[in-house]
Amino acid sequence: MRQYLGRLGAIKLADGDFESKWMQASVSTRQKHVLVGISEAGNVARNINEARRFAFDVVRLEHLSQDGKTYLDLFKSIMPNDLDTMPKEPYCVPDGEWDSFQARMKKKHSRSKVHLRDIVYCSKECQVADYETSHKVICGKVIDVDAATQHAADRAAAKNPTTPQQIPPAIAGFKRSPHLLRHVQLLNKNPGIDLYKIFRPVRDKAMTTGDRDSIVALCFGRTWNVIYKQMENELEMPDLKEAILELQKKQSEDAQRPPLLLNESENLPSGDWDSLVEDHKFDLGRILNI
Repeated sequence: MRQYLGRLGAIKLADGDFESKWMQASVSTRQKHVLVGISEAGNVARNINEARRFAFDVVRLEHLSQDGKTYLDLFKSIMPNDLDTMPKEPYCVPDGEWDSFQARMKKKHSRSKVHLRDIVYCSKECQVADYETSHKVICGKVIDVDAATQHAADRAAAKNPTTPQQIPPAIAGFKRSPHLLRHVQLLNKNPGIDLYKIFRPVRDKAMTTGDRDSIVALCFGRTWNVIYKQMENELEMPDLKEAILELQKKQSEDAQRPPLLLNESENLPSGDWDSLVEDHKFDLGRILNI
């Protein structure tokens, strides 16, 4: 479910301008959509009402619809950092009140040895229709969180095969924006296509770490003004244009600094690049000396 929502969110936020439409909608309009969402979630998850009781700040109608930003922040927080690989671990939405309640209960009942557990027995229809994928795995067996998670992950992975990755995974601590997730998803689906021929180490560093200098370098070149707005949204760097202008000033003051960005038609054979370097027209060692 999280993977599906992530893919849908990346498309709607990056291609459908959902964020601005949601923020511009009236409170009553947002309430209608949130109410439908909570209702449908209740039909899917039997414990949604328990979740509303213990984590009301997350799934409360007024809380999610009043200012608009709360819902968007929640939506973005659950989006995975990789849309092309099925997650293996469940994601828990942070909630301070729930964490506090859980800590108090753990301390209060630390000596209790009673463990509640579910044992699932399938219907006759399930035994026939879904024997190999579900019935054989869970029927009559104790279900704990790890077993349930592994079973769900295996089924999801079988239905959604992993897409070969052109862009490396994001490093720990770097959260990709929905716009960047969509860009990476499109690049992974079309490994032979890129908008611009750029130096891949620069692109990979920008897309996996959010490194500021790499983002600026990625957007700098003769056509930077065409793509900077897109990259500004993807890398969430509002001062990108000013930073590019600063780099452009450095470029004009340094004739030996090679261009970072080339159009397809300007792609030179490696031999021509070697000649330019040998003639001291370009100093490749200064390419990232920002």
